[in-house]
Formats: sequence, structure tokens, C-alpha cells
Amino acid sequence: MRKGWLVLSFLFILANVGGVWSQEVIELKFASPFSPDHTFSKIDKLWFEKIEKETGGKVKFKPYWGGTLISVGSAVDEVAMGAADVAHAAVHLEKAGFEFAKAAILFFSYAEPESAYKGFKELLKRYPQIEKEYTDRGVKVVAWTSTLQYQLITKKPVKKLDDLKGMRIRALGDMMYVLNSFGAEAIALPISEMYEALSKGIIQGVYLPVESLKTMRVAEVAKFCTMINVGQGPNASRLFNLKKFNSLPPEIRKVIENNIDYWTLESIKAFRESDKIGMEYGKQQGVEFIELSKEERDKLIDAIERIVIEQKIKELENKGIPARRIYEDGKILMR
Repeated sequence: MRKGWLVLSFLFILANVGGVWSQEVIELKFASPFSPDHTFSKIDKLWFEKIEKETGGKVKFKPYWGGTLISVGSAVDEVAMGAADVAHAAVHLEKAGFEFAKAAILFFSYAEPESAYKGFKELLKRYPQIEKEYTDRGVKVVAWTSTLQYQLITKKPVKKLDDLKGMRIRALGDMMYVLNSFGAEAIALPISEMYEALSKGIIQGVYLPVESLKTMRVAEVAKFCTMINVGQGPNASRLFNLKKFNSLPPEIRKVIENNIDYWTLESIKAFRESDKIGMEYGKQQGVEFIELSKEERDKLIDAIERIVIEQKIKELENKGIPARRIYEDGKILMR
């Protein structure tokens, strides 16, 4: 009788152990163009850990860093086709589509990133067509980026916008047209060539966050930083293959959706700290920080609205997107 109980007990233990072993762990391939030590990557790792913990280990991320799995400029379609389950997004580099996402880079540029993101979340509720740009392409947004403000870091002081006349400035996207309107010559230049171009005087300034004073060694070759405080509005930062996401168990989907805010707010926190370190380093290197007067700041905002935003609004309205209403609502929500 005793032997029978021992056999039954042993079989019971095996059955339970087998049940544990049979629990399938869902491995998700994550792709990023950044190195494992980049600020974004550090946040990614925190995000992995949080989701893995909150799913009780049912989800595991397998990261592919340094652009080894997908390309930045085609990330959306590559994720939609299943090259990765989740990936870093840079939709402003996409050749086609994402009209609103591209316009939003400067639509929400005047507020602090926390306020911009808070207002943007309300816009997502009011205007589902914003997220529809992504779902129509077969991806789901699981994190938004709301970056800190960009500044003008130059080799000579820029106290008024007219001081930009004749200066060659490395800049991005539509901001190039804004700088050109004040007499600058804005050019696109790879980051890899920026330091040497500044050092040799080929360019006289860059349009970058304060953290670049240290991380990109800009403080060594440019000693003036004009605080224009132009941000980049919230945009998709991490995309999930839509079919893969919808195939996940409901409780796992819920955990991922509950952590959308986490990634965004952690990134803001990290870049604030990075900017603080950059400013301290800049001061040590003799960089002078210049604040624009309210009059000059108003001139800049007027130029952004007149040269970029109004044009984008017209383009989007012609495509049936209520861009003016979205833009005006956004300005109110971010106050």
C-alpha cells in the first residue's frame, strides 16, 4: 500500500513539473539601430525587464542591436513583414506615408516634452486617424518618443536670429527652411562628419540638443549655445508587428499596452539627465549659453508656423486629414 502511495506521489510530481516545463515562453525579436549602450537602448532594456517581470516570465525579448536585423529607413515595412516582432521606429525617414507623423515633428514643438506627450495622448483619443497611419501599414505603436528641445550650437554668438546670416548650419528636415529664412545656409550632414566640419570651419554651427556638447564633443569646437528650445513632437518610437501583437494572449497584450507610458516617460527622464550633464560639461569647456529675448523667440515661432506648419496643414487638409483642428487642439492641450 505504501509503495502504491509513493508511486502515485511520484507521478503527481512528474505531472506538475511537466506542466511547468510545458509552459511556452514567447520570445520576441527586438531590433534597434543603436548600440547596446545608447540612451535609447538602456531604456529598452528597462522596458524588457519590466514587461518580462509583469508577464511572469511568459515573454522574453531577444535584442538585435546596431542595425543587424532591420534598416532604419524601411523599419515600418520590415516589421510589418515580420523581420522583427518589435523595433525602433523613425517614421520621418520613411519615403512614403505617415503624413501626419512627419508634420507632428514641429506641430508640437513649443511645449516641454511631458506637456507635449500629455496633450498628444488626448489627441490620440480624439483623432483615431493618427494611430490609423500605423495600423494601416501593419504595425502597432507600443512607445512614443517625446524628445527634449534642440538648440543652436555655434562657433560665434547668435543673440538675434539675424546673426545667422551667412552661417552654414547642420540641421534636420523642415527646420532647415526656417533657419534659411533668417539668412543661414542650412545643410544636411551625417553625424560622422559633423565634428570635423565644425573643427575646420566648413560649418559654423549645428542644430542639436545640449547633450551633444559632451556626447558628440561639440563643446570642443563650438563655444556658443543659443537656447531656441524647439522640440520634436511625440512620434512613434517602438513598433510591434500588428499580426504578432494580436496573436498574443490578452493578458500579455494588456501588459504591453500598460507600459506605453513607461517607455516614453523614462526616455524623457534619461534625456533630461543627459542634457544636464551636457550643459555642465559645456560650462567646464567655456561654452556660453545665450537666451533669446521674447521678441526673438516670437520671431522664431512665427517663422516655424508660417514656413512649415501652414504648408503642412494645407497638404494634410488636401488629403482629408483635419490637420488645422488637430494642431489648434494640440496647442490648447499642451498649455
